[in-house]
Amino acid sequence: MRARNLMKNAILFAAPGIHVLTVTGLPDPERSVTTLAAIDLAGDLALEDPEAEQYLDELLDEEAAVSLVLHSLSEEVAFTDARGEDVLVKHVYGWFIEGGVISPVTAAEAFDLGCVDPETGDPIPPEPGVVYEDAWPLVLEGESSG
Repeated sequence: MRARNLMKNAILFAAPGIHVLTVTGLPDPERSVTTLAAIDLAGDLALEDPEAEQYLDELLDEEAAVSLVLHSLSEEVAFTDARGEDVLVKHVYGWFIEGGVISPVTAAEAFDLGCVDPETGDPIPPEPGVVYEDAWPLVLEGESSG
């Protein structure tokens, strides 16, 4: 239930659009689960892959370090590609969770994390149409954020 509320609150305050959540357990960054996510007409969280919620719940129960990243694909056109297709703006938000403490990632931190080659550590140019945003505070049910 804590994971469901956390994911729902991440989406509720995001830019409007199509949302994709990625949950990564930092003890094992090779393991991550990505899912399309939405708030349905009843106001409930709907996930394409329920494994993302289960995995986040497991990580929270273990008090493992977690990365939660939200990509929100807007309806705003960033540019038109060489084939004449519109490329939409993608807003990126992130949070680190460890020991029950949730730390929102700033736009600058998200940019730094998103613009580094994971294999070499070298800087890479940002993906066209991606806007890194400051994340907002999230609270685990029954706990206060740090």
